[in-house]
Amino acid sequence: MAFYVITTDGTRYGPGDEAELALWAGEGRLRPETELEDTETGVRRRAASVLREFPWPHPDSTVIDGVEYPRPTMVSAPFAPRRKVWVAGLLTVLLCGTGQMYNRQFAKGFVFLFASLAIGFVVEGPGIGIWVVACIDACRTARRINAGEPVGPWSLF
Repeated sequence: MAFYVITTDGTRYGPGDEAELALWAGEGRLRPETELEDTETGVRRRAASVLREFPWPHPDSTVIDGVEYPRPTMVSAPFAPRRKVWVAGLLTVLLCGTGQMYNRQFAKGFVFLFASLAIGFVVEGPGIGIWVVACIDACRTARRINAGEPVGPWSLF
């Protein structure tokens, strides 16, 4: 029995018999969900129903040159390291910006540090304001990390 391979855009390739289809599947050119059309009847079926005995790769893998590789996965939020809110706040009180660095927002921490030092030498009031904002930001960011919310390198509050 021979089949045409039907691509997602409707292009037909083949025909090929079951042995040739198994070879193409082994090369990664066919997936279990690939549509095949019977050359005699015109009936369309999934490749998995035609090649029932074929050892299809796991759906969460990629086949390159006949070798199956697992797809990389992202670490989900519950496995992200937790941050102690009081440590983030205390570090910021001791030295502005270090709470952000503790939360792994290094660039933002350095910006807070240098801004508080530069403005603090010129005018004391705004320097303290930056310090307070940095402290609130470090504590709230630590809470967001612990709650599993996405936190970018420049996320504020």
